[in-house]
Amino acid sequence: MLPESLGGAEFLLPQGVVRLAPGADAAAVRAHLATRGEVTTVDDYLAAAGSRQQDTGNGIMTVIMGPAGLYALIAVINAVVIAAADRRREFAVARVTGLTRGQVVRSAVLESGAVTGIGLVLGGLAAALTLIGISSATGRVTGQTVLVVPWGLIAVVVAGAFAVTGVTSLWTALSATRPNPVSLTGAAE
Repeated sequence: MLPESLGGAEFLLPQGVVRLAPGADAAAVRAHLATRGEVTTVDDYLAAAGSRQQDTGNGIMTVIMGPAGLYALIAVINAVVIAAADRRREFAVARVTGLTRGQVVRSAVLESGAVTGIGLVLGGLAAALTLIGISSATGRVTGQTVLVVPWGLIAVVVAGAFAVTGVTSLWTALSATRPNPVSLTGAAE
């Protein structure tokens, strides 16, 4: 019998405990057991419970992370815009030394992509360690380790992060390289 604090199944029985007497009607026994609750294997129960919990968790995370994600999006855009705006003189010097405007813009976009990639790897590592810890703790309590990785959500976050930083970096680098580079090389910061 599982503690009530865990919710879900009340009893876990070893496989083979419920056996039919010779000549017993399997359909009648199944119907009788169904009146007492759902009868399933541990693996099937955990898969179904994991799916239900994943759906519930996704709904809760959407409500919680929606505003936090919007705030993070604004913060990322703000950081990229400020960083590129502060680099106008640096971009102008690069152009005066022989780089074209397109090369300067591409290097700024590639740089923001590298920073985004590093941030995603570090954030993914932190999230993975957290999921492993939670899964391990659940396994100690229930005897069965379950780990569900939301690959679709991860793909959307990664693509969105690269798209936001790429577009913002492109836009601010184009704006920062618009003036004549000679006019900016002597400007005080």
